[in-house]
This record gives sequence, structure tokens and C-alpha cells, in this order.
Amino acid sequence: MLAWTQRFFRPRRRQSASVRSITLAAQALESRQVLNAVTVQLSAFRDTTIYNTDVQALSNGAGQYLVSGGSSGSISARRGLLAFDLQSAGIPEGATIIDAVLTLNVAESFGNMLTVGLHPVSKSWGEAASDAPGNELDGTSGLAGDATWLFSQFDSTAWASPGGDFGGASATTQVAGQGAWQWTGGGVVADVQQWLNQPQSNHGWLLRSSESAGDIRSFHSRNSTNPALQPLLEITYEEPFIPSVVEGRKWHDRNADGIRQSPVLAQLRLFNPNGKELYNSFRGREYWYRSQVNSNWYFLTPEGDLKQWSGAAGKLTGTTIESLGSRAWHNRTAITDAASIADEPWLNGFVFELLDQNGSVVAATSSRDIDRNGNGQIDSEQERGWYRFENVAPGKYTVREVLPEGWVQSAGRTSPGAAAARGLDQSLDLTFTGNLYENFGKLGERWLKGGNSWYYITPAGSLFRWNNRAVTATAPLTGTLIASPGNPYYSDVSLLHAAEDPVLTVTSGSLVTRFDFGNYQPSIIEGRTWIDTDPNASRNPTRLPTAVAIPRPAQATVNAAAIAWYEVYAPVTDPLLATESDPPVRRIFYLTATGQVFEWTSSAPPRLFTQVSTTTGSAATAIARAAFVAEPWQNGVTIQLLNASGYVVAQAVTSDLDRNADGKISSEAEQGWYRFTGLPPGQYSLRQVLPTGSVAVTEAPAALLQTARSLNDTWRFEAAPSDHFNFGGRNERWFRSKSQDWFYILPSGAVHQWDRNSGGRAGLVRGTLVAQLSGAFYVNLGLLFRPPAASLTLQSGQNLQRNFAQVRLLDTVFSAIASEIR
Repeated sequence: MLAWTQRFFRPRRRQSASVRSITLAAQALESRQVLNAVTVQLSAFRDTTIYNTDVQALSNGAGQYLVSGGSSGSISARRGLLAFDLQSAGIPEGATIIDAVLTLNVAESFGNMLTVGLHPVSKSWGEAASDAPGNELDGTSGLAGDATWLFSQFDSTAWASPGGDFGGASATTQVAGQGAWQWTGGGVVADVQQWLNQPQSNHGWLLRSSESAGDIRSFHSRNSTNPALQPLLEITYEEPFIPSVVEGRKWHDRNADGIRQSPVLAQLRLFNPNGKELYNSFRGREYWYRSQVNSNWYFLTPEGDLKQWSGAAGKLTGTTIESLGSRAWHNRTAITDAASIADEPWLNGFVFELLDQNGSVVAATSSRDIDRNGNGQIDSEQERGWYRFENVAPGKYTVREVLPEGWVQSAGRTSPGAAAARGLDQSLDLTFTGNLYENFGKLGERWLKGGNSWYYITPAGSLFRWNNRAVTATAPLTGTLIASPGNPYYSDVSLLHAAEDPVLTVTSGSLVTRFDFGNYQPSIIEGRTWIDTDPNASRNPTRLPTAVAIPRPAQATVNAAAIAWYEVYAPVTDPLLATESDPPVRRIFYLTATGQVFEWTSSAPPRLFTQVSTTTGSAATAIARAAFVAEPWQNGVTIQLLNASGYVVAQAVTSDLDRNADGKISSEAEQGWYRFTGLPPGQYSLRQVLPTGSVAVTEAPAALLQTARSLNDTWRFEAAPSDHFNFGGRNERWFRSKSQDWFYILPSGAVHQWDRNSGGRAGLVRGTLVAQLSGAFYVNLGLLFRPPAASLTLQSGQNLQRNFAQVRLLDTVFSAIASEIR
């Protein structure tokens, strides 16, 4: 009879109070962390007692007790025999026995404490129907096939030695009175391992005591009327170890989308027929494409397999061309954009680590060439960039890349945030409804449905639970912040609602393959902002006369915030707008501890002139460099980084940047800097947040720049020898087309083609409106003549610099019409 259970290994199971101690072998076993151990329990399938007597051959094959002990009455010694059928336990061939415990229950006890040894039997023996009467201490006549003192099988096969053929004790136990007693340890484990490896050697054990007179123990046998007291052998084993393999590849993900663009995919030049997605035509949730190269039809399965259609009507069958992974199905532009993305090669020489479920590194390797087809040559597309872990034991694992400096891992199943994304998906029960409802709340956000709530993620990558309040002009979208996984999870929301588990389950003899890593080199966008007083979008750093330190004027009532006073002989107009023909006058300024420079007069309140770095110092020469430069670099300006859709993904404020790390700030080289670092490749644009009264000189909204480019394509604008300011009485500025037609732009940014019968002596200027731009184009006509690119295309590992200027209208020739410019 087999009674068995299967569970994770527990070092010690049942022990009665009678068990005095745990053996050293068991203690060592307890210290092990057995991850794939199985425990089975077996009942004896054969047992009996043999008796040493000169009267007759005695046995007890069908008795309720096994007896071991010394002499009493006509019997000089008693020994028990018992065996277990390991094959019935289902233990697989090659398994490792890590624990074995034999439990016997004493029914009757005679005499003193008894040491009972467990000895492996080396010869087959029998059990027949003999059943001794009473307490079975004296046995009964053996039947054919019974084991007796002289015969292993009565009366045909004799023991080589009377009393049984057996080896040394595998374990001994001090047995007292009634209760459960156990035999365990390395010897018992070795016996069971041998019987598993060599089933023909399994003849069970013999119970032999010191056999001193009167010391006898009766144990319940397999025929006991109480099944709970029958002999029990509990075996714990590890599944046989068949080495497994975990492998994958590393590629240069130039566009950081986590989907490799292979040469095969790029060469097909797939497109959406008629400019529309064809979906689920054959009810396989597939997307359809055609090739510009061969005109064949291809479809993409939800698993990410791109297949060339077989052409069988109504059948979704075909040949797999590329296995792109499920993310490609969620991001179909990866298919149609493949031809425009540079080749993304497989990379060698990057280190990977295999971690167990406790986070411990169990192996490390590097990506390399592997000749998988054994032809002695390396195909760069099929055999480069492989990492491989061999001899992996069954268990739970993750693979981690050791990133060298200057590389970032693309977001996905293998990236550092994958486990957290998986946790969000499971805890929030996120699903994609088929519609992102993008910008519903005017934040550029994208939406996901949760188990009980709606969630949205902002372009910066912050995930919120919506508060279910209506969004209006006066009540903006709000919610509770749940997590901030980052911008990649906004760009590809399938990383959340279809998050893949980064944990690999490795079974015995398995091959876990194509666990791939995409990497890109992060990029930087940086630059500076300055006050363009001309304004001509070209910085003029000409300096004014030296500032001279003076005592605080007697009439000054400025509080202690003024830490230093200076005089500058400069024009009566703003020093930043002075020309050489303006007569110089004495002007007084003071510096505060926070780096603000105010102009002071005895007849008016102090006026903030500019801001300088607090690390510049208060020396007169330093103040002159920082405060009185003609077009100073400007701190405190907010610069926003926008994605390809025009939504803000990050922002920075211009400030001092000690680029040479000398502990000092140079006003000319190290003020007015902004930086965006760690950026993935893609399309971006930049925008200044302008203070009231200022106008951008070097940039304009993307849509208006596109309009300006269209105008230039049509008219080819160019500057006139003079802008003929206000010739038509509307504060307009003038320019010409390549064909010498005249145009003017109003302070509002409205561009007109001139009606020659207006302006000058003919009265207010009139014309045909050709475009509505903004005041930035009015202030800087260069935006019309040379419209800058509206967006930046950032490549992997690129460092771009873009400087920005703004003009404070009240400090310029436009001060009189500042209210008209917008």
C-alpha cells in the first residue's frame, strides 16, 4: 500500500516526544534550501519476524507485530524484517535522495532500554500467511515461502548465515516504551539511494537488537489493525537534474522603442494599404500590410509574428518572416517605420548575470558570436550578440545586464522597471480599451481602464488614478499619484496593460531562449538663454565701462539688503541699449546678497536691473562682467522639453553651471544653462516659458514655424535695405519677396501683402492677409526669412545644443508699442 504526499521540503516532519535528538545529518539537511524537493510516504509492502529456536522453523508473516529482542522461553533471539516498494512511489530515475526516515510504533515493551539497529538485507526473503497467536513473541510454524531463522524462503532457499544475510547497521535508535520511534541519517539515505539506483538490491532492512535476555520490543506491523501505527518510510528527494539553458541576444536599439528593426523587415518596406490599418479580417486579431517591394500581403499576429500570407482564401496561414514579440502588435508603427530606421545591429561584449529568486548572482557571461549552425562561419544577423547560460538548474530566475557607462536599457520585459510595471498591471488590473482617449484632460495624458477605476499617465511618465471629477476649463484634470514609471511607459502604454513577467521559470531540461535586450546611448539637449536687446537673434557681448565701487549715498534709504554700491558712467538710456553717440551720465547701482542688481536714484524707487550669479563675487570688475554686459546670459528662465506630439515631458530652469569645475562661475561661459540628460532618441522640441512683457526671439510655436516655412516656399522672403517702420501708420515692419513684392507684418503677427494704394501720404496701410503669426516674428524678422526647425531629431548618443533669446519689450525700441505685440 502506498500513501504519499507531494510538497515543498520541510526539514523535520513528525516527531513524537519519544524522539530524543536530531542527528547531525538531519541538522545539516535543515540548513539546505531545497527548492525542488518532493516528499513521499510509503507503507511497508512486506514484513515478518524470524525466531532463533531449535524446536522448529518459526515465522510470523501475517502477524500484527514485528518483534526484535533477546531470549525468553524457548526462543533465544528475535529479528524483524521489513521492506518497501520504492518503484510504487513514482520517484523518477536519477533522483537524489536527500532524507529518509523510518518510523515504527512500539506496541509492547519488555525489559530494559533496547538499542535496535537497522541493517540492510542482502538477500531476497519471503512473507507467507503464518500468523502467530497471542502477543506473537513465540512465533508460529513457517509456511512455504516464509522467511525463518535458517531460510530466506522456507524451505527452499537458505540464508548464507543463520539469522539472515545483512550488513552493518545503517542506523540505531534507543527504544524505550510505547510510542513512535525513528531511524534516520546518512546510512538510511544511502540504503534508499542504492535501492532507487539498483532496484534488484532492494531487500529491505532487518531489525536487530543487542539480544540481551528479557529485553524485547514488539512493533506494529503492516498488518496492524490501526493503519496509523503501521511502519512508515518517508523519503524526500530532488528531481533528477537535467541541465537547462537560458539564452538571448543584445542589440543596439537606435530608436529606443524596444522592438528590433531587422534588415529583413526594413527591406520589405511594408505599408498600410490606402493609408488605413486593416485589422481582424480573418478573426485572428491580426494586422495587415503590403510590401512596396514585392506587393505581397503580410499579417502580424498578437504574439508578434510577422507572416507572409499564403493566399489561401479565408485562411490565416502563412510563413513566418520575423518574430518581433507582442510589443510590435501594440506598436504597429514599428512595422511601417522600419525602412526609415537605421540598421539595429546585434552587439558583442556586454556582460549579463543570471540571478536566482533570492536576487543572488549564480552565473555571468558576455554576449558573443555563437556558430549555431556549425558551419565554421559567423552570420552577423543570425549568430552575433548571443549570451548563453548553460547547466541551469530548475527554478525561478531573472537576467540582468551589467550596463557599461553611456548605455541605457530600453524599457521592456528585461528592463529594471519591468517587475514594478508587472506589479502595477496585476494590482490595478489594467486593460486597454482600444482607445487611449489621449488629451481628454488637456494634459496630453493617455488613459487605461483599471479594475474599479480609470487611470491616466502623463507625458512625463506619472501614473494617476482619476478622481472621477468632470474636467472643465475651471476644474482641470486631477488624480492620485500611483507611481512614476517614466516617459517610456507613456510612449508605449502596453508596457503597463500588457506587462510581461521578468521572472523566468526554468524546468528540468528546458531551453529558455530569445530573452533579448535592447540598448541605446542616452542623449543630451542643452543650451543657454540670453537677453537679445537688438533683437536680431545674434548675441552681442560688447561690454560697457567699468563699474566703480562707491560708498552708500547719503540720501539712500535702502535697507541692509544692499551689500555693495557701484557707479557706472553710461548713457541715460538703459545701459543695455546704449550706443556710442549717447552722452554718458553717472548712474548708481547696488548689489544684494542674492545677486540682484538694482538701479538707484534719489527721485524714484529702486528698479531691478538684472540678476547675477551669487558666486561671481562683489568685486567691481566681476560686477561689470556680470551685470553690465550688453546682452547677458539669463538665469531663472524655464525651458520645456516637448515630445513629438507637442506635450511637455520635462522642464528645466536656466542656472549657473560650473563646467570647468573650478568652484567659480564665469558670467560669460557658465551662466544661463539648461540641460536635459538621459534622453532616448526621438523627436523633440523646446519652448521658453516667457515672463510677462517678454517675447521669444529665437523660436516660435511649431505650427507657426510650419506656416512661416510654407510662406517662404511660396514667396522667398528677404530683408529690405530698411524695414520702413510705421510707413503705413500701423507700427508695421516691412520686407520683400524674391520677386520684389512688398509685405508688412503688424505687431500682432499678421502678415499682409501690401496694397500699393495705401500707406505714407495715402493714409493707413492696407493689404491682403496671407498669414497670422505671432509677435515673435514681428520682433525678429529673421524668423520669417530663416524659419528654424520646429523639432529636433535626436539620435542615439547625440549631444545637441540650442540657445534661446528673448527680448524685454520695455527695454527696447518697441517699448512704446509693447502692448500691441503678442
